[in-house]
Amino acid sequence: MKPKQWNFNLILFFFIIYSITILIYYIVNPYQIFEYSITKKKFFYSQNEYPIKLFNKLKTKKYSLLFGTSRSQRVQTDGTNTPILNLASLYGNPLSVLDFLHQLNQKQIKNIDKIYYLVDDHCLNGYDTTDEHSHYKKINFHKSLKIYDLTNLLEINQDKIARIIDDIKYNFFKQNTYVLTENGAMNRVNDLEYYNVPDIYKTKSTRQYYEEDGLNALIEVNNFCIKNNLTISYYTPTHFDKYDKLMNPKIIYKKWSYLLDNGIDSFYALWYIDDISNLIKDNHYVAFSDKHSHMNNFYVHKVFIDNVVKDSRQYKVSNKKELILYLKKNQKYFLSKLKK
Repeated sequence: MKPKQWNFNLILFFFIIYSITILIYYIVNPYQIFEYSITKKKFFYSQNEYPIKLFNKLKTKKYSLLFGTSRSQRVQTDGTNTPILNLASLYGNPLSVLDFLHQLNQKQIKNIDKIYYLVDDHCLNGYDTTDEHSHYKKINFHKSLKIYDLTNLLEINQDKIARIIDDIKYNFFKQNTYVLTENGAMNRVNDLEYYNVPDIYKTKSTRQYYEEDGLNALIEVNNFCIKNNLTISYYTPTHFDKYDKLMNPKIIYKKWSYLLDNGIDSFYALWYIDDISNLIKDNHYVAFSDKHSHMNNFYVHKVFIDNVVKDSRQYKVSNKKELILYLKKNQKYFLSKLKK
């Protein structure tokens, strides 16, 4: 075979493989980017395209919105008849949330029943990019998904091939530990996952910090809700007791006192909940599924509905005085005492 013919055949071979891979990627649709898929269950999403799909759902009917992180991603319902759009894919950064809200039209705003916001320990980082999960991601929610689709379709890499394989495997051959719902939530197969109590727990899985632009962005989110007559409820994550012992109450006070002074009228301080944070059976944390302080399906809904949805006064903080009382009352569960 002549060298030119050999080169042509090699190029043709790789082109055929590339084309077949693109076709399989399109029809399997592992990242839920395209409209069609040969598989029903989904396990992955694209952080650029997927929030746009949820954004567009608000054009069709009424929803409640839940902004937050992986610690709220398992929430599928607030116990009412209004479905929830779980926007954990934005990962709680209020700058990303502001982008989402500011790009809504009046019809979409009217289709919002209420808003819930899990203000996680690390998501008020504003424009700081050191957190790989909660850094600000600018998204044009009005950009045509077809443009995203074409760009995404033509770029084939190792991760995409792995996701194709996983998607097919979990749909036809092996059960995965979770599936993603069409409204953005993660549904764990086992509702009562647990985490073995560690002998030593020295490092939190997420940093406890904030930036001023992150705080101010959350205040802007709050002002948007006031301006548009939207009900919004803020709440904190819940941790197991050994995780809470690494939480610095001084940072909690500085962050939340600033927010309370600048328009946030209340929040639910749920870091430590008796009989949940310390609920241990057979040396297992009954309410938590892993070392990252993710609650399992059952308890993430219990805590959310019992305290936030039902507006429980037990953990509700409405001013700095109540914040100080809360931190002093629960000081034995945190890293140190608050000196106020």
